[in-house]
Amino acid sequence: MKESGWGYIILTLGIVIIAILLLVQRLTTTNEQDYYLSREIMKASMIDAVDMGVYENQHEIVMSKEKFVAVFTKRFAQSVPADNTYTLSFYDIHEYPPKATVKITTETGETVISDSMIEGRGINFEIGNYISAIIEDDTADAEISKVFEGKVIETRNIDPKKYVVTLKPADPSLKTADVDITVAGLESSVNAVKENEVIAYVDLEGLKEGTITVPVYAEGNVKEVTYTPNPRNVIVQIKAK
Repeated sequence: MKESGWGYIILTLGIVIIAILLLVQRLTTTNEQDYYLSREIMKASMIDAVDMGVYENQHEIVMSKEKFVAVFTKRFAQSVPADNTYTLSFYDIHEYPPKATVKITTETGETVISDSMIEGRGINFEIGNYISAIIEDDTADAEISKVFEGKVIETRNIDPKKYVVTLKPADPSLKTADVDITVAGLESSVNAVKENEVIAYVDLEGLKEGTITVPVYAEGNVKEVTYTPNPRNVIVQIKAK
């Protein structure tokens, strides 16, 4: 009788251990699959929900809440097995900057432990994954440059009533004294520069009649960028009227 009792106990423990192993395997597999699937769907859904019109016009990334929820739900439903039941909960959704948190809840499925010595019962665990994401614009503060070509050089600090000023290129291969101006700085600042307010000029203060090579300067409506003229020098001929 003792041997048979121990046999039942060992058999029961074996069944329980097998059931636990199956449950742990199902729990691990389901949780891992849900996590990676949800992460990829989160990325794709947030990108799909970005308002491209706002980005092109204002260079800001704005996400539509309604579109994000709709796209995520549709993508998720198309990707998970049809025999599983999932609950999606959306939290902390911001349109600007784009940010969202989604909780995906499902169950492992019932694992039944049954033996002649114990009453059959089912064990079922709820699995919950929280996925949070935010879209960052890595190019928002990137350094860029823009070239404004063929800018006519202005003359400053000389009396046009007394003197005639003629500008000639310092490089004989050039046909005109016009210059190209390169504007460089952060993308948002460079994009704010207005072409009609980018000016090339020479400072002729203190100069009288004669021919001299002088540096070319440049300026514009935005102070947070640099303005570099090319060529950097020009020949100036000054004659009295």
